[in-house]
Amino acid sequence: MWDKIIVSLQQRWEACYYLFADARAVRAHQAFLDNNEKYQAEVRPRLAKKGIAKPTREQFLAEYALIISEGAERLILPDGEIDRAEVERDIAMTIAELF
Repeated sequence: MWDKIIVSLQQRWEACYYLFADARAVRAHQAFLDNNEKYQAEVRPRLAKKGIAKPTREQFLAEYALIISEGAERLILPDGEIDRAEVERDIAMTIAELF
C-alpha cells in the first residue's frame, strides 16, 4: 500500500513543481529526485522527536509521505491568495498529462 501512496505523492509533488515552478516535465522529475534525498534524511530526526527511535517500515513511510506532502504544499503556498479547489483541479489535470 505505501508504495502506491508514495508514487501518488511523488506524482502530485512533480505536478505542483510543474505548475508553480517550472513547466518542464523533465525538470519536475529531476527536482523531485534532488529533494528526495533531503526528504528521506528528515524522516528519522522527525520520528526521533516524536519518541520513535527505531521506526518500523510503516512508521518510516508514513512520515516520509507527510514530508513529501509538505514539500508539495510549499510549492503551492508561495503563490499567495489562491483558490485551492482550482489548484487541486489543475494538479489532477497535470498528473493526467504527465503520467
